[in-house]
Amino acid sequence: MIEYFAQKKRIGGQGFSLIEILISLSIFSVIIGGIILFSVRTIEAHTKSQAMQNAIDNARFAVEILNKKIRVSHDVSDDDGDTSQFAASDEVFFVDNMDDSKYCYKFLNDELVVDKVPGDDPAASCSDFSNFRDVVGTVGASGKIKISGKFYVKQTDAFSHKRGFVRTVVQITYNDAVSMVAEKDSAVIQSGVSLRDY
Repeated sequence: MIEYFAQKKRIGGQGFSLIEILISLSIFSVIIGGIILFSVRTIEAHTKSQAMQNAIDNARFAVEILNKKIRVSHDVSDDDGDTSQFAASDEVFFVDNMDDSKYCYKFLNDELVVDKVPGDDPAASCSDFSNFRDVVGTVGASGKIKISGKFYVKQTDAFSHKRGFVRTVVQITYNDAVSMVAEKDSAVIQSGVSLRDY
């Protein structure tokens, strides 16, 4: 009988101690935390990649439309009115040859915006426009996509038969201060177009 109780005591004493359980829980917590951190970073990286790709696609499309409009336009100018050389400008103004509509494209508040008025409107520069709408910018990506850039404008010179030229540089930056993904991705799109008329 004494041997029976001694054997039972040995069997019952084979469980885990409190320290062993705490160590196991700590290791399990570290592993689960690592898996969760990896998953969160993977999701953030995918979200950033998608937002950047959408912004790049939108910017390319916007620049292509801008180039088509400038190619068939006249009276192209920048914000300082000096179009004798390629000076960096935040805006470009031009008049469409088809219907004399006046356009202003501008880099404003981390967006590329545009405004258009009819040909009979007295607007003569971008300062005369007030109803801008965004073409590429922060709206679609909750403020994480920042658009900046410059226009380099050369006015048509009829005397020397030099065509006008506009070079557009668009910089797209993903900027999210609360993201765990620390890198700030950016892309630059450049394009140039010459006017058709002298």
